[in-house]
Formats: sequence, C-alpha cells, structure tokens
Amino acid sequence: MVARLSSIDPADRLVATRALKNESIVNPRRKLTLLRAGAVPALLSQLVQGPSPKQATQSLSALASLLLVQQGCACLVEEGGTDVLLMALCSQDAGVAAASASALRALCVHAPLRDLPPACCSALCRLVAQAGADSVAPAHVMAAVASSPGPARALVAAGAVPHLAGLLGMRGAGLARTPVLQALAGLAAGDPEAARQLAAAKPAVDALALAARNGAEVAASRYNAAACLLYCCPVLQERRGEAEKQALSLRCCVLSTLVALLDCKEPLGCERALLLLLGTDASLLAAAVDAGAVARLAGKVARCDCPPQHLPDALRLLSELCSDEEAQRRVVEEAGALPRIAASLAPDREQEERAAAVHLVRVLSRSTKLLRGGLGPLDLAQPLLALTREGGDAAAAAAAALSNAVAEPGPAREAVLRAGGLQRFVGMTGEPALRALGFWALSSLASRAGDELKRSLMAALPWSAVRDGVASGDAGAAAKAWLLLRNLAHASGATLDDARRWSGGELLGLLRRGARDVGHGACPAARLHALYAAVNLAAGPRAHKELLLAEGWAYLLVGVVGERGAACADAHREAAIWALINLAWGGEDDGGAADRAARIRTTGAEGALRGLPPGTGQAVLERARQALDKLKLEPLLGRRGPSDSLAWEAMADMEDE
Repeated sequence: MVARLSSIDPADRLVATRALKNESIVNPRRKLTLLRAGAVPALLSQLVQGPSPKQATQSLSALASLLLVQQGCACLVEEGGTDVLLMALCSQDAGVAAASASALRALCVHAPLRDLPPACCSALCRLVAQAGADSVAPAHVMAAVASSPGPARALVAAGAVPHLAGLLGMRGAGLARTPVLQALAGLAAGDPEAARQLAAAKPAVDALALAARNGAEVAASRYNAAACLLYCCPVLQERRGEAEKQALSLRCCVLSTLVALLDCKEPLGCERALLLLLGTDASLLAAAVDAGAVARLAGKVARCDCPPQHLPDALRLLSELCSDEEAQRRVVEEAGALPRIAASLAPDREQEERAAAVHLVRVLSRSTKLLRGGLGPLDLAQPLLALTREGGDAAAAAAAALSNAVAEPGPAREAVLRAGGLQRFVGMTGEPALRALGFWALSSLASRAGDELKRSLMAALPWSAVRDGVASGDAGAAAKAWLLLRNLAHASGATLDDARRWSGGELLGLLRRGARDVGHGACPAARLHALYAAVNLAAGPRAHKELLLAEGWAYLLVGVVGERGAACADAHREAAIWALINLAWGGEDDGGAADRAARIRTTGAEGALRGLPPGTGQAVLERARQALDKLKLEPLLGRRGPSDSLAWEAMADMEDE
C-alpha cells in the first residue's frame, strides 16, 4: 500500500492514499505498521510535488490520522514536514486548507508549534469565517499558538478575535467551544488589543459569563472563560456608566469561578489568575477569603495536588490571602499544609518555589500561636538562615521571618539560636542590603530576653556597629538600631552595667542625645525609641533610677513634656510622663521613692504636667493626671507600678512592616 503512494499513475496514487487513510482510521493498531513502512515520507513527497487539490486533501487527511500517535508526529518533524503542512494551510483551495488544519491540530498535541507565519494566521481566520460552527481544527491550532507572542500578534492583526468571539453564541459550535475559549484566553492574556476587541463584543462577553458560571461546563472551558473575562474587566472599567458596573459584576463572577475551580485536579492555573484578579483590591481579597479560597488552596498544597509549575503561584496566593488574617493563618495550619510549605524551602527546590515559600513563611510567622504551635516543630531555622545569604527579596523575607520567629522566648527562638542565628544577625548588620533587617532581628532577639542572652548578644555585636547604625542615613536601619537599645533596656536587671561596659560608657549619653534631639535626620522614630529606653530603665531597680536622676534625666523628661511645636508629638510626651512615673515609683523595700519624687518636683514637673498644650490627646492627659497624683500627694510606696505594661510597650511588634 505504501509503495503504491509513489505510483506514476495519479489515479492509482489517489486510490492508494484513500485506502491508507481508511486503513489507518478503521484499524488504529495498523498506524505503527504503516509508519514503519515509510508512510509519512511518502505522503509528504506527494504534497511537495504539487498534487491536485483532491490528492492533496487525501494526503493531508491520511497524515492527520497518522499524527494521532506520537511516533507519527516525531517522524513528520524529523522529515521537516511541519513546513509542508503550513504551506498547504495557505492553499486557496478550502478543502486543502481545512485538511491541513486537521493535520496541524493532530501535530500540536505531541509537537507544539513554535511559530506560525502571518500568512498562516490569515488562512486560519479565513477557515473560521468559512466553516463557522465546524471550525474545530482551526480553533485548536489557534489555541496551540495563542500563548506565543509572535503568532498571537499575527492572529490578532488578522482579525482572529472577532471571528472566534462570533463562534461563542453560534448554534452547533459545541465541539469548537473548548478550543475557542482557550484561544481567546491566550490571545487576551498576551495582547491588550485582543482584550479590547473581545470586550467590545458584548454578546461574546455575555456568553463568557454564562460559560464561567455553568457548573456543567468542563473545567478547562470554565477556566478559560473566566480568564477571558479577567482580561476584559480592566478595559470595561476604563469606560463609565454601565460598562463600569458590568466590570464589577464580572470580577465577582471570575472570582467565584476561579475559587470553585481550585478543587479541580487539572493543571488549569487558577492560582495565577486569582493573583492577577485580586491584586491589592481589599474587597476582592476579603471576598476570596469568604468564599473559602484559603481552605481549598491550603488543602491542595497539603495533598500535593498542585502541579510543580503552579505551586509557586499557590504559595504566593496564600501569602496574599493570609497577610492580614490571623484566622486564615490558622486555616493553613489546620489543613496540614505547614510541612509541605517547609519542604519548599529546601535548597534543592526551584528558586521560584523557594522564594514563594519564604514569603509565605514570613506571613505565617506573624502569628504567635503558629510560632508556639505548628511552626515550632518544623526545621525552618537552617533553610531560612541559608536564604538570607542568597540576596534579593527572598533574603529579606527570610530575615523578616526569622525576626518574627525570635520575637518571644520559646522553641522557635531556641532553634534559631542553635542554628547560629545570633552570629548571622550580627553579620547582616554589616551588609548594606540587610542592615535594617539585621538590627530588626537582633531587636526581636532582645525582646523579653534573659540576662544571659543579652550578654551573648552584646558579646557578639560590636558597639561600633550600633553607633554606626543609629547614625545611619538608612532610616530603616537607624530605627531598628534604636529599637535594639530600647529592648536591651527592658527588664535589664543586672545587665545595665554590662551594657555600659559594652558601650564604653556611651550608652546613656547616646540615649540622652536621642531623647533630646528632635531632628534625627531620616529617622523620626529615634526619639520615641530613646524615650522608651528611658521608660524601661526607670522601671528597673533602685540603682537604675538613681543613676538616671544623677545624669539629669528628670530635667530632660520634664523638658519633653513641656515642649511646644510639631517636633514633639503626643507619643513623645506620653513616653516622657511614663518615665517620670517610673522614676518616682518604688516598691515597699525602696526607701528612696519619696526622695526621688521630691527631687522630680524641683525640676518644674508640676507646671509642665498642668500646662500641656491645647489639643493634647486624652491618653496623655490621663497619664499626666496620674503623674501629678503620684508626685504630689503620696510617696508612691506599696502600690503596683506600671512597669509590666511599659515593658510590653517597649518590645518589637510581631507584625512586620
């Protein structure tokens, strides 16, 4: 049969070609036999010789049948047959062009087209216009190349979008529906002009909305319909009136469809589409959470149902949905997704996956409950510390996650310390890109730390690094360096003397300059942190209070309370008043409390506290009344002081910026 394909008699060749085609269709197992006999090269040879339209149509139909198996596609590509098919697609004979489209459709399944010349794009559009509801093959070929920039532009220029959009509402076009939706989604994703043309076809937009909502529609078609609407919405929103309202309605339609399809095991790409849809729209983010997106997505990650190419998008989407939602972070834990997320941090994973995972861990680490529970037993310290050495956004996210992890005593902090976290944090303060994060991590480590850990921190970190940090032109680094001093001063106990030795006697002088100065260059937070460091020191033992009074802190604090102008905010006055209260307060075994209160009164404290400027906030006024009461009417003995609440105010927040 294959030998007859080379017959010199045209009629015999036509009969043999038709017989081969029928044999291949009727008996699929014969395809491999025909391929081994050289059917593909023989059929291509016929096409190259310029056969009659009837012969060409039969040859292309036979090839289409043989290309249904992978071996047939491989043979055709090896013989250079793709170009032959593309030439036939441009034939002026409609039957030849249609047969070529069928062969190309079969080829695309196993050997994706890399390019499609403009002439072929125009030919496909002609076929769609001519075939109407029977445009299955050309629609499949368009869908196969719609995501490639070159062919996509050529298809849009040739008018593919209106032709395809017209098929959506056409009777009898059911078989073409899936490839039409796929082609439109690919074209609209890569070309704004395609999205504009599609949005202009109102019947098509209505048909897309119906397809997206239709639960009986196949998942891929629902996804592609939603994707088309996703790219149409920005175009419609630019317009006013009804189009703008329609865009809002369509966004909700797209959201509900994509969230529902998260449960689908097909690799559709709903995660990336949702990321594009949600953006920074708080209302849509809330709607996605309400629709159960977190539970669906976390369950998918936990079950390893996410294909590798979509896992980074799934992790990024979880980061967005859980960013400000403590309850949703708990949903991620309850779904059992934490071990899978931790596994994505491993060095052998793809860089994109690791980066997405570390951003999600950063978000999850904002939860103290997770740090004490689900995140605690996971081995996160080593991979996170390794990521801080790799640079870029992932390094910053890893450093932020570590800062949150060590913000309170517990297993997470201990794991980071065992892994060498303290030394790495100190090293980060010397790296310009990570300096602020290094000081932030150290300030978190100092939060509610015991004397031993504080001494270890001071032994590892040169005082010169802190001095340079607070004077840095980098506002973030300076703020976190001041915060480190503030947290070291909290519940300092016996470590104040260690801190003064560590600083070469500069500590209190630096804090005094910070509390007094109002400019601080690019670091407006410096003054507040310095004042709260004084609050924390004043809440310490009697010796600390006496030291602060001896160095003139009472006069400085009263000066802050009585200061006028925009440079002194309510937060500064409140901190200064807290510090005055703590200086005066003493326990039952503190015989110097009354004397300290008397010395504070000589600084003009009463006048400053009574003369607060108009517009002072209620919290500051209440604090001033408390200070007046303590300073004037009683020696502050035997009462519970405010040191516990002040200590908490002096610590770094778990939530990062």
